[in-house]
Amino acid sequence: MTVSLLPDRLSLLRFPREELEACSHAILKHIVFRAYSQSNRRTRDEPLFSYIDNSLEISIFGDYRAISSDFPKDLCPGLEISKHIYRALQVDNDDTFNSSRICTIVEPLAKAGVSIFYMSTYQTDLLFVQEDRISLVFKTLSANGMHMTYDEDVSSTPPDTPIPDQQCFRRLSINLTEEEEPPYEHGDEMRDHPSFRANFPISKELSEQSLATPPGSQDSGSEEDDEQEGSLEAAAAPMVSSHNGVKQLVPLDIYSAQRHGKGSGSTWSENFAGNEGKYDETMLFKASPTTTTAFEIRQQADRTLPENSLRCVGLNTELEAGHQPWLLKIIKILFYHDKVKEEAILAGNGPAHNAPGFFSFTATSECVSMITDTYILEEFEEHELFMDMETCPLRLIQLDLHRFGLDKYGIIHSVARPLTEAGIELLFLSTFSTANILVADHRLSEAERILSGGGSTNLGS
Repeated sequence: MTVSLLPDRLSLLRFPREELEACSHAILKHIVFRAYSQSNRRTRDEPLFSYIDNSLEISIFGDYRAISSDFPKDLCPGLEISKHIYRALQVDNDDTFNSSRICTIVEPLAKAGVSIFYMSTYQTDLLFVQEDRISLVFKTLSANGMHMTYDEDVSSTPPDTPIPDQQCFRRLSINLTEEEEPPYEHGDEMRDHPSFRANFPISKELSEQSLATPPGSQDSGSEEDDEQEGSLEAAAAPMVSSHNGVKQLVPLDIYSAQRHGKGSGSTWSENFAGNEGKYDETMLFKASPTTTTAFEIRQQADRTLPENSLRCVGLNTELEAGHQPWLLKIIKILFYHDKVKEEAILAGNGPAHNAPGFFSFTATSECVSMITDTYILEEFEEHELFMDMETCPLRLIQLDLHRFGLDKYGIIHSVARPLTEAGIELLFLSTFSTANILVADHRLSEAERILSGGGSTNLGS
C-alpha cells in the first residue's frame, strides 16, 4: 500500500446548512473556476477541495489562503474555521469498498495518538492531519509497512505539542506522587522532546488503555483565545472539588472542548470561574472526552440513521476537450436540491422519505468523486460517471461528535475495527463535527447494532 503526501496546505471549516446561500459565491469559486482536465491544465496542479453537506452542517477542506479570504465571517455568522493547517495524504488502492484498508491505516495512527480526518472517495482514500504532525504520521505508517512517498522534507522533530495517552489527563488526585506518575505510551524520542519534558511526567509503565482525545485539541478561535489558552496550559491545571471533597485535576483539553461552540463554552466561564466548588462535574464528563475511551465516545455520540439511499461515483473529467458538462448539474444539486427532489418525485423515481439530502464532492488534481442520493444520479449522462453497477445502495450512520472537540483520535478505528471484524465493508467520511459511516443497505441493521451503546439513535430522517 502506497501513501502519498499531497502538496496542498489546507484549512477546515464548517457552517450551518441554513447559511449556504451566504457562502454560495465562495463555494462556486472553488468548484467552478478550476481546471478539472489534466490534459487542459496549463498551471500547477489544482488544490484539493472537499465539500460535505449532511443534516447537521456543511464542512469544507480547501486551500488555506483561499479559505481565509473567500469565507468572511461577517457574511456567515455561524462560520467556524480551524486555526490549524492540514495536509492531505492519498492512499492508492484498487478497491473502493475495503474496510480492512481503513483499519490498516488508522489503527497505528490511533495507537500513536494522532488525530486524523478520513475521506473515502470513489478513486482513493484521503487522510487529513495537522501539518505539525506529518513527521509522526510518516514515521508511524512507515514502521507499519506502508510505502510513503513525498516531495518535501518531513524529517523534522515531533510536534511541539506532544500527544499523551489519555491516562495522563484522567481525573488525578492532588496527592499524586512522583512514584505514581501517569503512564505515557509514546517512545523515548517523543519523551525526550523538550516541550514534553516541560509539561508531562515520564511514565514508568506503558498504558494499555484504549484511545481518546488528547490534550491540546484545537478548533476555531481568535488569536486572543489562543494566547489565553496558551497561558492556561502553561500554568498549573485548575482544580475542582469532587462530590467527596477531594480536589482533582481538570483535563487540559476541557478548554478547547468547551470552546468548540455548541453551548459548552459558557459552562466553563459561568460555572467554574471564581466558583470552583459549584462546578458541575457532569458537564465536565460530558464535554471532555479525556474521561472516556474512543469506543465509549463512539457509543455516547448521538447517532442518526437517515433514510437516504446513497451511491459513491467518480466524475469523468476528460470530456469534450476539458469542458465538464456535469458542472452545472453539481451546482443544481448544491443550491437547488429541493427542486431536483421535486422533479424526481414527479418523474416517478424520487424518494419516498423526507430526509435531508446528503452530498459529498471531493476534487483533487487527479480525480473527482461524489456521494449523493441514488435518484440524483438520474441527472447525469452515463458517460459522465464512473460507477460500479454491481454495488448495492449505501445507507448512512451519522455520529454527532461536536461536543468532543476537533482533536479526537481513535474514533475512526473504534468504528472500522468492529465492522471489519464482522465482515461489513464501509466508507468513512469525516467532517468538522460528524463521523459519517456508509455501509451496504442490507448490512445497516447489523452495523448499527454493532456500533450502538450508550448514545441515542434516531431512526429515519
